[in-house]
Amino acid sequence: MADGLGWTGPVVLGTALLGLGALSILKGANLNIVPESLYLYYTDYRFGFVRRGLIGQVFAPLLDRLPRHLHEPLILAWHLATLVLLLVLLTAWAARIAARAGRDMRLMALLLFVSPFLGSLAFFTGGPDVLICLLTLAAVVALRRGRPIIAWLAFLAGMLAHQLMIFTALPLMLFTSLAAPRYRRVSFAGSLALGLVACLVVVLAPPADERLIDRFITIGIPPDTARLIHDLQLDQDVAGMSRRMVGLWANFPMQGMIAVAYGGAAGIVILAYGLVTFRAALPALIPASPRLPGIAGRVLAGLLALGAGLAPLLALALAWDVSRLASLCPFTAFLAVAVLAGQSPAQPPPAGPWPAASACGVLLVLFLCMPFLGLWFEGVKLNQVRPLIPPASLSVAPWNWVVQGVEAVYRSPAAPSAFRAPP
Repeated sequence: MADGLGWTGPVVLGTALLGLGALSILKGANLNIVPESLYLYYTDYRFGFVRRGLIGQVFAPLLDRLPRHLHEPLILAWHLATLVLLLVLLTAWAARIAARAGRDMRLMALLLFVSPFLGSLAFFTGGPDVLICLLTLAAVVALRRGRPIIAWLAFLAGMLAHQLMIFTALPLMLFTSLAAPRYRRVSFAGSLALGLVACLVVVLAPPADERLIDRFITIGIPPDTARLIHDLQLDQDVAGMSRRMVGLWANFPMQGMIAVAYGGAAGIVILAYGLVTFRAALPALIPASPRLPGIAGRVLAGLLALGAGLAPLLALALAWDVSRLASLCPFTAFLAVAVLAGQSPAQPPPAGPWPAASACGVLLVLFLCMPFLGLWFEGVKLNQVRPLIPPASLSVAPWNWVVQGVEAVYRSPAAPSAFRAPP
């Protein structure tokens, strides 16, 4: 069918999304496992209730039985397998929704798959982000199908793996609960209660066992780095991390804004485009009542959608790997818009405003042509060490000029040595 409502629409769109997603992964794929990810696989509950201990609880017993030279290949294989699984599941789900919801949703889906989202996941080899995204997708789909218990279990598993689950899944779970076909109030109340408990656990969790430092050293992590991982990753002081980030934002505002714009621009455009296109679905999320007139309910639903779609940016109050976190926004924004699209009538809505469609198209072409960049406060990281495919677009003069300009900002001599990019 011309509008993509038949079988041909999802198949063709799914093929396009799969190909673009694979290209994004290849642009970011990195075969190096950094210590900031490696420690997760050796941190388990033999050392007490350790934050982020679930991944190690699964892998550590197996790694202890394997020769040391097989550890990295196993972790790399796990990383690539989960990445491919996410790509396939997200492609199938997004293609079905986008084909049904019309042209605007298809543009948003294409932008999601060429944005830095998948490239960032591929680049952060061995990190928890791919697993967190898989569990977030599972929680949203479960709530949309009226199965809150499955969603809660997915959230709990993600929380035990990494606290990032609070910023990706929890706001989306609350927003999706408003559109749940069954158990709407139970889904919302249960998700809210679970989220509050998770936040308390993060704040009140006991300090990580210092024996973990010796364990990290035995697997080849330098002593100073092992101490830093223990203190900053497993034994975080929330107030201290926030103060540190305030200082970084005050000293390096341009670097931070460049990284946020690079990682989060696609998510912001997707969310704005989706709110305008599917605005007719907002009243269904919060029905009018004497206490809450229709327009107030529509505004509240829009604000909840904004919060759910851009929630990963809140993590920047605690962590300085800026573009990595901002790059999650296209994913969460698309999920939030998909919830709205699911509330719309069966017929696709009228075409959205041309400025929004144009902005989406411009970003789509831009990210399709650009190489993958990783932007942190301490520097710009290009995937040039062990990529699966070389970043050929760097040989094109305009892109190379853009990348050199970004590097010039990050490699400013004014930056303290702790946050200065290597030459």
